[in-house]
Amino acid sequence: MTRVQAARSLPRRRNQAHPKAAVLMLVLPVGLLAVLGVFPMLYSFWISLHQWYLGQPYLFPFVGLANYASVLESSVFLHTVAVTLGLTVATVALQLVLGLGMGLLLYRRDIAGLTAYRTLLILPMAVAPMVAGILWRFMLNPDYGVLAYLADRVFGGTWNPLGSTWPALGTILATYTWEWTPFVALFLYAAMLSAPKEALEAAQIDGASDSQAVRYILLPYLRQVVTVVGVLEMVTALRMFTLVYTLTSGGPGLSTATVSYRIWQNGLNFFFMGRAAAESWIVIAIASVLATVLIRVGRFEVRAS
Repeated sequence: MTRVQAARSLPRRRNQAHPKAAVLMLVLPVGLLAVLGVFPMLYSFWISLHQWYLGQPYLFPFVGLANYASVLESSVFLHTVAVTLGLTVATVALQLVLGLGMGLLLYRRDIAGLTAYRTLLILPMAVAPMVAGILWRFMLNPDYGVLAYLADRVFGGTWNPLGSTWPALGTILATYTWEWTPFVALFLYAAMLSAPKEALEAAQIDGASDSQAVRYILLPYLRQVVTVVGVLEMVTALRMFTLVYTLTSGGPGLSTATVSYRIWQNGLNFFFMGRAAAESWIVIAIASVLATVLIRVGRFEVRAS
């Protein structure tokens, strides 16, 4: 066997080893995903087909789709769905608009104090949602809250926004927007940095203003990114629980209760696990439908442009 023949045989041996390594590298993450993701979802769906009450865990009767029918007939659940969808639409819209504005400010490098602005922008994201909810609840407390004190000094009278429905919903909306808008801003800012600089420079040479460059170059370029961010924020908002739990506990009454809060009540407060699992799968179905609609609308706009 000559040296040339031996050299030609080496790549073949390496190529024969590659499929085994590729299979091994795929089996481990796929197996981990199946154990940590797929199995819990399938098990929760199995629970949703049974009437399981943790007060009597040994009773596990199969009821089929009865839990789903009961949930869809519940006025309380439908109310929480309406509250969740309203908060989701409002928060996603506000975050996209404010996040785009903040991203444009970051994109302009001629602004004084840009480093301090970036630091302040990231701060809300560094606060845990539970901590943020507790801090805002303390600040809005009508007896000793700093915001309630300032409102009393400016407008006079006791100010308790968490004591009535619409102000409480507005407080949840404002707090959630304050916490997660920086994520949208940083996401869009990163996308702006990858925008075609040649087109922007050509627009400047042709005498286009900054607003025209943003409208006709940056915004069309960001459409797909905005769709992705909108889907991510929509899915996150549909799972809104922590702020509701810490700020209002679903009150007054159940006027600010979201679907996630209702699932927590049924599952971990009332111990009706079958009903809570059915509600969870209904939320998954709603999120899937909304995500599909947003993605298709985004694709249609990109093709139309």
